[in-house]
Amino acid sequence: MTVGAITYRDIAPRDFKALHGLVSIWEVTRNLGTWPWPADETVTRSRCVAFEGAGFCWGICKDNTLIGTVGVKDGGLGYMLHPDHQRQGIIAQAVKDALATAFGLADLDTVRAHIWADNAPSRHILEKSGFEFEGTETVHALARNGPTPRETYGLTRARWSALMHACE
Repeated sequence: MTVGAITYRDIAPRDFKALHGLVSIWEVTRNLGTWPWPADETVTRSRCVAFEGAGFCWGICKDNTLIGTVGVKDGGLGYMLHPDHQRQGIIAQAVKDALATAFGLADLDTVRAHIWADNAPSRHILEKSGFEFEGTETVHALARNGPTPRETYGLTRARWSALMHACE
């Protein structure tokens, strides 16, 4: 899929260097739920394959170079973006496109997203996308290696549909 200069595609083994570089940036990895710190090449290689399961994970590419990822797996939204490409609307658009695909292809009633409570930029993206706050709990953050407050947000199919119709 192509949106402006940004394209989406399945992640592939050729993305190892770019993906590993991305998760080797503390500013990125500290906000992820399932990536270790320091970055582990074995983990990165295991994720440089097309996602097989309930959902999808796309590489976000600019000029055919992986600059981030976005996906909805088992009803959960996740994303990351290289700091050099932040604050350009790329993640906001990628989240919108991922939600359209997830609600269009899957029989999901709700898509949920988890963020660390100190991740204000992600909170802004979720709220801008129509997600509503559901609650906070403290869980172990893999990269941070300790208990961390995590917020959960949800977006129902009905709310998504209403928001999309309001934009037409």
